[in-house]
Amino acid sequence: MRPPYPSYTDPFSAPHAVALGHTLDELRQAVRVGRLIRLRRGVLIIAEARRAASSDDALLHAQDIAALGLAMPRRRLIAVGASAARIHKLAFRTSYPTDLTVAVDERLRTNGTHRDGYFLRVARMPDSHVETKHGVLVTTPARTVLDVAAHHGFDNGVVAAEAGYKAKLFTPTLLRCTLDDLERRPGIEVARDCVEFADPAIESVLESISRLAMRELALPMPATQVVLYDDGYIEIRVDFYWEPLRLVGEADGESKYTMDGRDPMAALRAERERERILRELGHDVVRWNWHIANNPRLLAARLQSAFARAEQRRGRAG
Repeated sequence: MRPPYPSYTDPFSAPHAVALGHTLDELRQAVRVGRLIRLRRGVLIIAEARRAASSDDALLHAQDIAALGLAMPRRRLIAVGASAARIHKLAFRTSYPTDLTVAVDERLRTNGTHRDGYFLRVARMPDSHVETKHGVLVTTPARTVLDVAAHHGFDNGVVAAEAGYKAKLFTPTLLRCTLDDLERRPGIEVARDCVEFADPAIESVLESISRLAMRELALPMPATQVVLYDDGYIEIRVDFYWEPLRLVGEADGESKYTMDGRDPMAALRAERERERILRELGHDVVRWNWHIANNPRLLAARLQSAFARAEQRRGRAG
């Protein structure tokens, strides 16, 4: 009877498998026939476990981090930055980097490096900034957002922060407290600006990108997720609202028309009825999609036209 592998779900080292009674030849044969997958030198995983994780990017990435940790057994590796963001499912504005990003505490005498598909950083890592997720050590969501802002820029930091707010992974107070712990960290000014700009009310990456474009264009910033009322009976929540202009802004992603399992056409009809009510109440409505939000020139033209219409309407009403 073949001895068991060290784990049915997680990566394991070849020496561990040998200690349980396997031979190296047996392990090589299992890799050749596809029963095992080699993740790193001397680190394996059962193929079925890898396939089971393939639909969950966070779990798949955690397996890769675990494999790296087994390949570097003398170091306490912590997933940080973009790797931590993937494991926490915190969105980026740009695509995630392909290389793993890990850190060791700065109290260890070691140097950072970039090799073999991973970045190794050295950083101050208080225990309160580290947790375990999917079996690996990872920075907390709040610390992760600040590291993302510092290493990957303001836009990615804002998108990650607002995704974390939506998922209720932290509060503004916790994010600011974590920021206070890192006052001498390189890139802290970018992280601080990100914390100040990020809006806990934002509900989608499209809305985050839209606000970032408005900031870049120096356009008037709207209130977010505002509830308007139809004679006090019907509540209509809108993505953006410029109150002085009575102008509603709607960022239309595909999910808006497929929410709650509804038929897309039924959702579209409901959205049109909602817009009809808003216009009857004296609000103008301007819409944009992913393509426009990602092209500031197009978004500027769309919004400036809407601002001009709203000003004309106010002049006529006055």
